[in-house]
Amino acid sequence: MKKELLEEMEEIGKQMKYRMIHEGISLWWALRVPYMELRSTRPTIRKKGEKFVSVLIKYWHYRKNAETFFSDEAEYDIITLEDFASMLQRDSKYKNFVIQEILDELEKKEIRVRRLFPPTPSNKIKEFRPVIEDISAAVIPINPLAHRREKGKEAKEAGLVFRMTSWEAKAALHAYLQMFERKKPKALLIYDEYGTLHYPAMAVARKMGIKIIAVQHGIIHKEHPGYYHIKENIAREGDLTNYVLPDITCVYGEYEKRLLITNGSYPPESVKITGAPRYDAIFQSMKSMDKEKIIERYGIPPGKKYILWTTQTHDRLMSESGENRLNAEAVFSAFSKLQDFHLIIKLHQGEDQSSPLYNEMNEKYGNVASILDSSSNLYELIFIAEAVLLKNSTVGIEAICMEKPILLLNLVKSHSLETYTDYGFNHIIDTEGDIPRLLKEIEKNSAKEDFQRKREHFMKERCANAGRATEAVVDTIMDYLR
Repeated sequence: MKKELLEEMEEIGKQMKYRMIHEGISLWWALRVPYMELRSTRPTIRKKGEKFVSVLIKYWHYRKNAETFFSDEAEYDIITLEDFASMLQRDSKYKNFVIQEILDELEKKEIRVRRLFPPTPSNKIKEFRPVIEDISAAVIPINPLAHRREKGKEAKEAGLVFRMTSWEAKAALHAYLQMFERKKPKALLIYDEYGTLHYPAMAVARKMGIKIIAVQHGIIHKEHPGYYHIKENIAREGDLTNYVLPDITCVYGEYEKRLLITNGSYPPESVKITGAPRYDAIFQSMKSMDKEKIIERYGIPPGKKYILWTTQTHDRLMSESGENRLNAEAVFSAFSKLQDFHLIIKLHQGEDQSSPLYNEMNEKYGNVASILDSSSNLYELIFIAEAVLLKNSTVGIEAICMEKPILLLNLVKSHSLETYTDYGFNHIIDTEGDIPRLLKEIEKNSAKEDFQRKREHFMKERCANAGRATEAVVDTIMDYLR
């Protein structure tokens, strides 16, 4: 989202926050991003219908799960609010790639944790059910129609899709009020805290005096709508009309701390540099990896140089703008002419795992790629690659940690590349012809030495406490529990 739009969003918030008060809490902060998106795109009749059917299906499906949650009389030290998109299957178990290491350490310390998820989109329900059953988690009980008759000025500000989104946010808020009152947690552990069904949990936790600990879940950049706030819209003590910030936000490094303070108006003392727990496993796993075994396990053609592409077809804007197809055409076309190289595609866990777009391209360009679903081990695939191809994914950080150069897709111009370009990682693909040129470039000794210098600086700024980040976050959580 462009800075001008972010500034407009904050200015609109000055008025809108007073129009959406519910249970003393302003729900504008849960709805501001969908509101701004709907201002620029007018939903079709089909989209409106899909939204309406989706909220009803979700409510019907998760009712029993909600009843199970409330029948549990136990109290907990921590409630986590997680996302289905963060769950990956590893060794026949589902694990959260953002906070799994933290959860494992809390379990060792016998901290009572209750894992909670917002309802997933209706087209993902079948995939979600085994995840919930495997980890014994609960789903927020949301009846989106329970509060539809409550009249508010927000109904006049936007159409049906926005009103339905606001119904869901209100229902979520009521559910959190009941849950937190019953479970009496000491802390809420959260990421994606600005989400429509996530923000109400933060506001309720603040209202009830529950400590809020947020963990950075992905890339933060200057135009990230979740972390852009003006001081006037930040809540002070006892204030629930303005935006409620976490008590503490654990970030990857110095860069994120500076950005949250300057762009997000976060108090400096509320931002703690811990590093990224999700990357701790990298430094241990590399010691035992075997390239030949990895190639054999995934059925990848041997004897080639491998380039890993971590796709993001699930990104709505990239899909609607045609960027996904544009990228796919350029990448597959380029690799069809590169006989020494083989493309490995690892699908994002949020995208269609049947990969219709990439299968179509693979057939068109002569099977130049191995297409692997989200259950494949990302670190193993980075390990065997000569370089990693990406747009704006955190996979770039993981690649740099593993000492692999990154190639940045920029066929559709984007500021999101600044996460890497600000540190001199400038292997940028503006046209299809850049791909073979850059693959030659990264093989030069001078390019390898240059990469190592940039990596050293990047690690200090964006990946503090390498290998020890989990310990830093858990220590922070334990301080609050004490």
